[in-house]
Order: sequence, then C-alpha cells, then structure tokens
Amino acid sequence: MKKTIYAFVLFVIVSGCDLGIDTYEIHDVSNKQIFRPEIRELFLTDRTDSYSIHVEGTLDGDAEIYVLSPNADIHKLRSCTPFDNTKMKKGKVDVIFNRSGSYKSGEKPYLYYLPCTAKKGYLKVRISFTEYLKGNGKNTQFL
Repeated sequence: MKKTIYAFVLFVIVSGCDLGIDTYEIHDVSNKQIFRPEIRELFLTDRTDSYSIHVEGTLDGDAEIYVLSPNADIHKLRSCTPFDNTKMKKGKVDVIFNRSGSYKSGEKPYLYYLPCTAKKGYLKVRISFTEYLKGNGKNTQFL
C-alpha cells in the first residue's frame, strides 16, 4: 500500500511539473515585443546547450524573433537583418528555430520579437530550453 501511495505522489509531482515550455501570443505584430521566459528544468545541473522556438500564425510582412542573453541591453536600437536565419516571411507562419545557447536553470533571457515590415497578423510563440519543439517539419532551421 505504501509503495502505491509513493508512486502516486511521485506521479502527481512529476506530472504537475512545468515542462519548460513557455507560450506567448503576439496580437499586435506591428510593435516590438519582449518576453522573459525562465529556464526551468527539474534535473538541470549544468547549462543548457540549445533552445527551440516554434512560431505559428500569419503576417502581412516580415518579422524576426530571437533570444538575447539575460544581461543584454534591451533598450539598444535593433534593426532587421538581411539574413534569413531568424526571419519570418509574409503569409502563413509555421517555423521552428533550433539554436545553440548556454543558459542555466533560473536565468531569464529575453525573447525578442521585432517587426520588420509586418503590420497585421497574429503569432503564437512557444519556446523551450529543454527540448526541441515539433511543428510541421517543413520549415525547421538549425543554427
């Protein structure tokens, strides 16, 4: 009986734990958006070596999204880059960005959305520092 209770309690604790995936919605894609996901991992004893961002929605222009270090100057003027490694194109968006990065549990980096030419649309953004996220698999970018 005790083993059953312990197993049940362990199941409740583990199933109630945060999986380390943060979700954000961007309703006004014409404005810069900054979020602060927290690195959460129950068994993380060292640094993470990667993160994954999955973005779904629609845009009427181009936009970019990326992660900045927890000590980045977010007031520094940033502009869109000519490179496609963080760019989301006009139209239906369903893209995954898998990147390398080094963060510790408890750190809060910046998730930075930057509209380039986008004025209308909607985006749902999921970010994980513990696992690669899945999407349709057609637009996955590794860097």
